[in-house]
Amino acid sequence: MLVLGRPPLAIYYQVTACVTWLHDSAVRIETGWMNMTTRPHKLSLLIVALFSVFSLLPLSGCEKERLAWEQVPAILQQIVPPVFPQRDFNIMDFGARGDGLYDCSDAIRKAISACADSGGGRVLIPEGNFLTGAIHLRSNVNLHLAEGATLLFSVDPDDFTPLVPTRYEGMACINYSPFIYAFEQENIAITGSGTLDGQADRAVWWEWKELEVKPRQVDGKTHDADRDALLRMMADGVPPEQRIFGPGHFIRPNFIQPYQCRNVLIEGVKIKNSPMWEIHPVLCTNVTVRNVHIESHGPNNDGCNPESCKNVLIENCWFDTGDDCIAIKSGRNEDGRRINVPSENIVIRGCTMKDGHGGVVIGSEISGGCRNVFAEDCVMDSPNLDRALRIKTNSLRGGVVENIHMRNVAVGEVKEAVVLIDFNYMEGDVGQHTPVVRNVHIANVSSRKSRYALHLIGYERSPIQNVSLTACQFEGVQSGNILQHVEGLQLQRVTINGVPVERPDAWAVRMAESIMKRNPGAYDDWDYVTGTVLSAFEELWRESGDSRYFDYIRSTVDSVVDTSGHIADYHPQDFNIDEIREGCDLIFLHRQTGEAHYKTAADQLRQQLRDHPRTRSGGFWHKLRYPWQMWLDGLYMGAPFYAEYAAEYNEPAAFDDIVHQFTLCERMTRDAGTGLLCHGWDESREQNWADSQTGRSANFWGRGLGWYTMALVDVLDFIPAGHSGRDSLINILRRVAPAMASVQDKETGLWWQVLDQGPRAGNYLESSVSAMFVYTLAKGVRLGYLDSKYLPVAQKGFDGMITEFIAYHSDGTISLTKTCTTAGLGYGRDGSYDYYVNQTEYRDNDGKGLGPFMLASIELELRRPASTK
Repeated sequence: MLVLGRPPLAIYYQVTACVTWLHDSAVRIETGWMNMTTRPHKLSLLIVALFSVFSLLPLSGCEKERLAWEQVPAILQQIVPPVFPQRDFNIMDFGARGDGLYDCSDAIRKAISACADSGGGRVLIPEGNFLTGAIHLRSNVNLHLAEGATLLFSVDPDDFTPLVPTRYEGMACINYSPFIYAFEQENIAITGSGTLDGQADRAVWWEWKELEVKPRQVDGKTHDADRDALLRMMADGVPPEQRIFGPGHFIRPNFIQPYQCRNVLIEGVKIKNSPMWEIHPVLCTNVTVRNVHIESHGPNNDGCNPESCKNVLIENCWFDTGDDCIAIKSGRNEDGRRINVPSENIVIRGCTMKDGHGGVVIGSEISGGCRNVFAEDCVMDSPNLDRALRIKTNSLRGGVVENIHMRNVAVGEVKEAVVLIDFNYMEGDVGQHTPVVRNVHIANVSSRKSRYALHLIGYERSPIQNVSLTACQFEGVQSGNILQHVEGLQLQRVTINGVPVERPDAWAVRMAESIMKRNPGAYDDWDYVTGTVLSAFEELWRESGDSRYFDYIRSTVDSVVDTSGHIADYHPQDFNIDEIREGCDLIFLHRQTGEAHYKTAADQLRQQLRDHPRTRSGGFWHKLRYPWQMWLDGLYMGAPFYAEYAAEYNEPAAFDDIVHQFTLCERMTRDAGTGLLCHGWDESREQNWADSQTGRSANFWGRGLGWYTMALVDVLDFIPAGHSGRDSLINILRRVAPAMASVQDKETGLWWQVLDQGPRAGNYLESSVSAMFVYTLAKGVRLGYLDSKYLPVAQKGFDGMITEFIAYHSDGTISLTKTCTTAGLGYGRDGSYDYYVNQTEYRDNDGKGLGPFMLASIELELRRPASTK
């Protein structure tokens, strides 16, 4: 940990200038209905200045976090609940009846007027059931519900007229009045131990949105149509006062909404059966929500949603909701940016979250931004609670979310992720307002069950920045983490399923560690599968410098290659091109160690290629037992070794032969309609799987093309830049890349066992071809062979692999699932669709998928060009 010393003078000057400027400036809030100019409170200025200096000082993450929490007392000093004169105005004295049938709206209105006109006090709701329409609070009025008191709100929408200025899902409009409403008031409260019952259910209010029943329609109108109309009005710049809804429309009111108010207290009451959001302060300052009990499971039934509010305390509340428990907002899209007032200085503590979409949530209507949120000492636990901490936005919403702090939170069970930050909420990345999320700090958070621990998805152009977790324990995690476009992630004393996770290792690292744990000492015998896996270990060693990866390559090779250079179980007389692939590891070890026996062994493989039988047009047979045949697989089995040997040991003439192998194979297997390559070609046209005219096999086997394309990008590492055939190989890659992208599954980002058949009966998404295509495209983009448009294709494929193909184990290891065991042609294998999908099998942790998966991870996580990180 860095020790805090004296900060540089430049920082003192910056802070002094910041404070001076703030003291000499004013904050102007512009809404559709009013202009409010206030001079900032000096203590508020100090907090802003302190947050500024913390961001400038060279502190460790822990030290910054400690200092940030030390500012909470200063924030709390500004959140002072209003105090009321000791006068009571009992609604019974104004004509109310507590039988639950009589409309007490007028009596309550008179009591509020009398209270306000006399200088303030309590409007008392005594024991009983009181039916009412909209209640509008005035300054200095405390609406107090005695024990046993219930306010029953009318089920007739007309009782919530006249219409008022309000916000619906972050958009300003004129609509039905919220059940309890205040506009431009100060010193207001709702207190007591009574109940506020909105009486909403599937027969009223909820049916306007409820998914389980058909939405009610009047003149063809529905809730969704009205919301879309409001969205269009906002986008078109229609003034808020002209966006009129209400009768004949289906925009539901909030339950409690103080709008542009100061000094608000909501304490002690129970709230149930709300039309939508329960407590929704908008553009308010100094808000306290304390000891409130909320149980309401309707659609969009968020518990407490401070929107564009400053200095808010939410403490000791109980949330059991149909949507987010606490959701901090700051306006949606154009309205959020037009008003441009963030939510800031929000303290949440001592709350219990049961059902809901999220415990503490920021967004999605967050266009005005959010900063300085502190949540601590909360309990969250329910199989119906989706996330603990959630930040949701997209490029339509935008907004800057920063300085979010959570500590000392006990999470029992959540359905999805303990921490979720998602830039692809709802509409996704379709707008022009790139969101920013930075400085999210989490400490001493524990969980017992979740699908993910962390689910963080940013944008390439705007990665999530500076997320830190300290002393957190995540148990019962089913699927590990999802981390996309995250920079500055710090993990200290963090465990997942009991395994320490000090840093977010790349998936290649996690897979390598799992492989070495399952196969200690050596991976397997001499064959192309072992060579494929060891090639991934070689690249990981280059990136990490971890000697264990080098040692694993060497111990595996040494288990089959003796000190004389003899290779166990290698039979050159079989002329099996599969036997060549592991030769790349021999060249690597000879280069690194200088030990001659590795070169001796490699020379044997090179001699096989000199003697290997060929088609009349010069292509290597796949094996002696497969005469006159080239399979796509064979290019990966032979060409990378051939090219590396030629480059390492000065055989420039070999490069022409290598280029010929690729160009011949493409010419003979390419389908002009799809651009894909068939699995195999029989020059003799004698095989039962071969077309009598072309000699091609009938189907496009995914891994076959995967082997071929991986060989292309790997061979290009060794073909000299000035070689006449180099451009021919790059052009092949550029021809096949769009074909690869065209058969990517749109939903998962993965590729099929039979590439062009999609979800046809029997076909399945297969892991090895997905990994191979991801690797090919990502490496092709990085090295400039392919257009950058293919990088999102690769990323989507890799993300899909993590979601669909990674399995997690209690010992901390991971597995790659659903890899086709093997597929070939001839000897009863007819190359038909039925053969590939029904007569082949798939299994977990097959090296033919493991190696490409690790290579794909290295390309996307460790080698991506700086301009795309």
